[in-house]
Amino acid sequence: MTAFPLVTRELARRIVDDYGDDRIRMFQEIPGNPYDIDIQHFRRVRATFSNDLRYNAIFGLGCGDEELLDKLVLLYRERKREINIWIEPGFLDDSLGQRLTAHGMYQSGFLPVLYGIPRPLDQQPEPIQEAKGVTAEEVREEDMDLFLCVMREGIQVREDFPEYLHGKRWFSRPGWHPYLARVEGVPAGVGMLYVRNGTAYLTFASTLPTFRRRGCQSVLLRHRIAGAHALGCDLLTSSAAFDSVSQHNLERAGLRIAYTLATWRPLPSP
Repeated sequence: MTAFPLVTRELARRIVDDYGDDRIRMFQEIPGNPYDIDIQHFRRVRATFSNDLRYNAIFGLGCGDEELLDKLVLLYRERKREINIWIEPGFLDDSLGQRLTAHGMYQSGFLPVLYGIPRPLDQQPEPIQEAKGVTAEEVREEDMDLFLCVMREGIQVREDFPEYLHGKRWFSRPGWHPYLARVEGVPAGVGMLYVRNGTAYLTFASTLPTFRRRGCQSVLLRHRIAGAHALGCDLLTSSAAFDSVSQHNLERAGLRIAYTLATWRPLPSP
């Protein structure tokens, strides 16, 4: 059985939020660019600007990037965009931390990042309980409306949620593989598999409230992990809130916590 790779700075850089780059580009390419998205790269650092707070983010900052941080803070202020900065362990030292503080930033939280190795179904850990009547399959194009409705109702967001409004674009983009779970044939849950450069990202998981605790996400995870193996990936990754049901499901599926991303945000105005 393939051994887990050691958690190194190189691994941390590999499993950083790469799927988000293509996800945001999908919104940028909508005619008229309604979310006013601009993506800029500075070597390994990605900065995104948008009129939607969720898509204003900086990934990849590290030791020695103090001057770049100064430049980015100025850019965000000029555009009147709030900054969200995500930093991996091993890439924050005293100098960068002090510069973040000098710009009025504070560490607002952590996000566990998990990783694993794709395996076929018969080599994955056995589920802790049988998911009776639950099946999962990759979504066909004609079922994308159904996938999006289950996703929206599962995570309980409004109809103007960008991924719901424009999610059909996923189907025509390379690397995106939506999955749907059914309970006794009834649509019940969804999950997305995104593949890029041999890394498989497990994301956008949700289950309709009436079908929770039936094993939908466990089955979806098993099938997406097997799908990643079939597509030739050698690494899995995902993220979830600490001590959440999602984190526990990922660990039961064979993933481990690699590290926690640190979230930095501006101090609220007094």
